[in-house]
Amino acid sequence: MKRLGMAAIMLLAGWAQAQPLSPFVSGSLQQIVESQRGKPFVLMFWSLDCTHCQHDLQQWGKLSQRKPAPSLVLVAVDGPEQQAAIRARLQQYRLSSQPAWVFADMPEKLRFEIDRRWYGELPRTYFYRADGQYQAVSGKLEAKQLQNWLREVKG
Repeated sequence: MKRLGMAAIMLLAGWAQAQPLSPFVSGSLQQIVESQRGKPFVLMFWSLDCTHCQHDLQQWGKLSQRKPAPSLVLVAVDGPEQQAAIRARLQQYRLSSQPAWVFADMPEKLRFEIDRRWYGELPRTYFYRADGQYQAVSGKLEAKQLQNWLREVKG
């Protein structure tokens, strides 16, 4: 019984430290880009049931432990009813302190607003440079892609 109580306290403490999931609606992309203005960052769209997304989340979890850690914004496309599972997954990969969003509007509308050339394939990662230019990558990220981007933003 003591162990169960201690586990519950630890779980609640971990959730209290996690940033809340913001609802990703029309205009959210502009809000994210504006909040990161002048610095490089990565914007990753992912889903709970996407195998390649889990691979990429694991890689980003490892990178987020480095100092300085790359700036990462995560957007789950699963929907607000999946918030508990999304939080648990982010915690699993040590990403619960990263800014995180969840789709809270029609997915087709949001995808069109994000990128008219994106048809929903996941993961979808956008590598933003400090000048606002970006490169979009669909599918599982290779270590070389991550290394190239990190090298580029370090200058």
